[in-house]
Amino acid sequence: MEESPTRVFINNVDSYSSRYIAEFLCDPTGKLLVDAEIDIEKDKVDLKLPGALQIVGTVSEKSDENRLFMLEEYFGLNRDELLPKLLESDVIIYNISQHEDQVEEAMWALTALHKDIAQFSGPKTFILISTVLTWVCIKPGPNELVFPFTDHDFLKRRPHPNFKPHYDLERMVVKVGKNDRSLFSTYVVVSGLQYGMGEQVFHYFFKTSWLGRENEIPVFGEGNNTIPTIHIVDLASVIHEVIKHQPEPYYLLAVDSAKNTMKEIVKAVATTLGPGKIQNKPFQEVYLTQDLSMLEIDSLRVNLRLDGVLVRELFEVNWRYESGLVTNIEQMVEEYRQIRGLEVQHCLAVKSKHRKQY
Repeated sequence: MEESPTRVFINNVDSYSSRYIAEFLCDPTGKLLVDAEIDIEKDKVDLKLPGALQIVGTVSEKSDENRLFMLEEYFGLNRDELLPKLLESDVIIYNISQHEDQVEEAMWALTALHKDIAQFSGPKTFILISTVLTWVCIKPGPNELVFPFTDHDFLKRRPHPNFKPHYDLERMVVKVGKNDRSLFSTYVVVSGLQYGMGEQVFHYFFKTSWLGRENEIPVFGEGNNTIPTIHIVDLASVIHEVIKHQPEPYYLLAVDSAKNTMKEIVKAVATTLGPGKIQNKPFQEVYLTQDLSMLEIDSLRVNLRLDGVLVRELFEVNWRYESGLVTNIEQMVEEYRQIRGLEVQHCLAVKSKHRKQY
């Protein structure tokens, strides 16, 4: 008897984070997505092969782009229309690590699925991809060392005030999953700040360095805060392992082994892509920077040393950049150039040509 393909729902697949997770889950080898000669209709069929992950999900806006990794896309569905799509899926992934407006929908989806558990045709898995900003106010106990915190400390975590809804949703995911894990298993995967594949949180520093308009790249504040990070493809690999192995622990930290400070990250980007010099500026000046969202500003202030021990103990993740952004800065700069369509040459004429398109 043929094994039915696993159907995976992901929200906002046209966003940076969910897109690359969806691409990886569709094809963990990466071969499908780098082949420019691929036949779209043919490979839509290929995605239905036994054992394959079929990716469906919502998009935030209409587009003419042919997303080869998607079997189905949904735009503008109300909740009555969306719920059947969730019930048709074996795995439901809600990524709230980058879009705060998705928290309420994720809470609704979790509650609605749990309410309709009697309609499940088979076991389902709900995976919430959350953010380390639900940890930033954690404090060690009186007899504990300050750092690092691990997955086992998740009950001690305290959220940034702006991320209390994310924290409440994490708690709800854990609670719901304790009822009947054989039918409805739930997981929280807390992601470090994501980098790679063109950047998002750190895009401002890459862009400022490449444009060459500043003699010194700004570091807002002292820059001595430790930033937990993970390459977006490594995060996708962790999610793939959760789907594949359905581990007993339901709360996992997905972070690389680096313990880089904000200053080290900016210095590495400035040295490899820009003028090589950095300058400390009062953190208040970050609010004058139009290129940074409030989520990104809050992210740049994170000061946490985290160790995802359970991911390393439970899975054999094929890490690409476990040692972090700074150690792999040459590869990150090359990814940035390729994804953003930038010229490698640094002559002013070439830069001037591309600035208008940037």
